[in-house]
Amino acid sequence: MSAPQVQMYDGEVCDPHIHLFDLENLSYPWIHNTHPLVGDLSSIRANYKLPDLLKEGKKQQLSKFVHVQAECTSSLGEVEFVEREIKTHGVIGGIVAFADLASDKLEDHLVALCQHPNVRGIRQLLNWDNDNPNFRFASKDFLHDEKWLAGLSLLPKFNLSFDMHVNFHQLPRVHEVATRFSDVFFIINHHGICNHPKDPTVVQKWRESIVALAGLPNVVIKISGFGMFNNNWDVGSIAPFVSHIINSFGAHRCMFASNFTVEKVVSSYDDWYNAFKTICASMNLTYKEQQQLFHDNAVRYYRLLGSNSKYISPSNGVKNFIRFLDVQGSVRYGVPILPGSSSSLLCDGWTIDEAYVIDGDIYNNHKVTNQKVKVAKLLEPIQPTSIICIGLNYRRHATECGLKFPENPVVFFKNISASCAYGDNIVIPKVCFEPEQTDYECELAIVIGKDCKNVSEGQALNYVLGFTAANDVSARTWQLNATLCGGQWNRGKSFDTFCPLGPGLTLTHVINPDNLKISTRLNGNMVQDSSTSDMIFNVKKIVSFLSQGTTLKPGTVIVTGTPEGVGFARKPPLWLHHGDNVQIIIEDIGVLNNNVVNEQ
Repeated sequence: MSAPQVQMYDGEVCDPHIHLFDLENLSYPWIHNTHPLVGDLSSIRANYKLPDLLKEGKKQQLSKFVHVQAECTSSLGEVEFVEREIKTHGVIGGIVAFADLASDKLEDHLVALCQHPNVRGIRQLLNWDNDNPNFRFASKDFLHDEKWLAGLSLLPKFNLSFDMHVNFHQLPRVHEVATRFSDVFFIINHHGICNHPKDPTVVQKWRESIVALAGLPNVVIKISGFGMFNNNWDVGSIAPFVSHIINSFGAHRCMFASNFTVEKVVSSYDDWYNAFKTICASMNLTYKEQQQLFHDNAVRYYRLLGSNSKYISPSNGVKNFIRFLDVQGSVRYGVPILPGSSSSLLCDGWTIDEAYVIDGDIYNNHKVTNQKVKVAKLLEPIQPTSIICIGLNYRRHATECGLKFPENPVVFFKNISASCAYGDNIVIPKVCFEPEQTDYECELAIVIGKDCKNVSEGQALNYVLGFTAANDVSARTWQLNATLCGGQWNRGKSFDTFCPLGPGLTLTHVINPDNLKISTRLNGNMVQDSSTSDMIFNVKKIVSFLSQGTTLKPGTVIVTGTPEGVGFARKPPLWLHHGDNVQIIIEDIGVLNNNVVNEQ
């Protein structure tokens, strides 16, 4: 292997495949036997709860996890145990629960499971080998059982994905099933289980199956489970498998996972993750690609951040919602149909002409339909129920203003009538003509998705529906002249059209809000150019702070502050004038475009 050429990943980890145990209150018969693959299990035959996992993952900055059903005799009991762990320790987590998809009582069981807020998917072991009982973990070959397949078809109704645990020789059948049930989202477990990794014929068949599965847009894969089939593994032995998976699926459709506590029999938590990091660096993966593999993809595919809305599969490229008028003048929500594979809305020169209609309540139960309609005009992504603003929240902006960094977020409000949409005019009111004073501010805007009160920073993003771009247009004299404003900023911030929002809403699980490029172009010239990483108070802190003692209602917009480069801090000042064009650009969100006119 060549020496690492790029920065090795050193950020947060989301582990999408761990098994917590409560041996005192629940039963796991298999753990008391000798495992057919890893052998003696006495070293892990003990309680394994969230503090134990966090301790082992501390050096790797483990911050989020997904518990995958551990063959407990009580599926609901296991889910209740993990829910208590999540609530007690305030850690963001998801649950993949057990369900027998061939059961006559399946639908009742799925209803019961979905009463628990962190259940995201289902797993039922499907490993079947006619010749070798060591690779036979299911009671029958369910992949060819029509009753079981009928149960599989119910999962989209309950907004549940399916974790696919099979042997490598079953992967061609998995391809057939995933093709037939294209509305089910499949997550392949343990690299597709190449259970004879030293047999060239087996490896070649596994490689071919991985390439084929990578061609299905409703399939992603977890890179894990190597120790079960090679107790003497090292970086060199697993690197060809890891690189083949990443090269086949792309870094945006793979997830590194530990399979702890099972893999603890073979190696330490740090050994596994350090090996994965070394392989990534040797492949010259960018830091962003590594972040996807170690954190972002697991968060996205298991929907760990934001409200538990309808799962949106990468198969249709959906990452954004828009709110718009159709050609009949009806207000609709929809999924924009974008050029190519773009994830950002309205990049330079693009327009949104059509969208797939979303039925239902955008904050609760809704679904993306196949109905395409014409988009006549974009509206604000949501109708704000309130607009809360944070001032002096970028370090370099506070410095350019000659002010100390605040110890807590500086809070003010905008009138909700200040909101307007992409393409609407920013209207400078007559009371702001003299002296010149109208200024631009590019800002990341948070949209709250459900009632949010007294939440911790660790749980804050669970209450965020998504993000959009905002322009906190400001009349500086009305904002800062004490005679006019009485020492409050609200008046100078709340004139009609002084809060453009848009172009759409980017879902929380799609992006990392703490490291986005953010900028302003005025008449084509870049006047602000920064990153949300310069924020003094990040998104989690802001949401948690504002929620203490106060309920943030769905539709609350939180405008999070502007970076350096605002007009009034320049010498000479740079003001907005009639005829100007202002664009707010935020990475992975899009371009918010508005013209400026004087009030008539």
